Amino acid sequence: MNYMRGAWEMATAQQTLERRSKARCDLLKEQKDMPCAEECEGRWLTLEIDIPERDDIPVPIFARAVWELIEKGRGKNRNLLITGPANCGKTFILLPLTVIYETFSNPATSTFGWVGAKAAEVIFLNDFRWDAKMIPWRDLLLLLGGGGGGAGTPTRPNEYFSADLPLTGSTPVFAMLSCSFVVG
Repeated sequence: MNYMRGAWEMATAQQTLERRSKARCDLLKEQKDMPCAEECEGRWLTLEIDIPERDDIPVPIFARAVWELIEKGRGKNRNLLITGPANCGKTFILLPLTVIYETFSNPATSTFGWVGAKAAEVIFLNDFRWDAKMIPWRDLLLLLGGGGGGAGTPTRPNEYFSADLPLTGSTPVFAMLSCSFVVG
């Protein structure tokens, strides 16, 4: 075991326990009344409203989708996928979530790509591209559907890596893509 990491975990154990006892919604509510970063000067909220409106997405509907995903977690018809061209604000409108929550971002395209997702409060897939080496399609669908236990694990079987544990719980999944879907 890494002694420095062990010492740090012991020193922060009380704060970790307090945080884990709070619901994701409560963590978000706590941040609502916090001041903006000095360089922001309140402009973030203006842009947060402008981006969905430019794409004819009513802000209350978008806000409700984000809130419901935070509140209830991932599940069928509850994940949020934002598509659009590069530099259109997809990542920007969700970026504050990476500050508020312990976030797992973009898995590597390898056998151990999802190591660390189990400890995350939110999964944030920016410019996500599926690859079978990263996660089999069936497992990705189970993950997004909220499957837990042996099913829905976004990691490889335990014999590959000791930290490969099934992702259980309701960790929300937010994803952004720089492409369009073709139905046909």
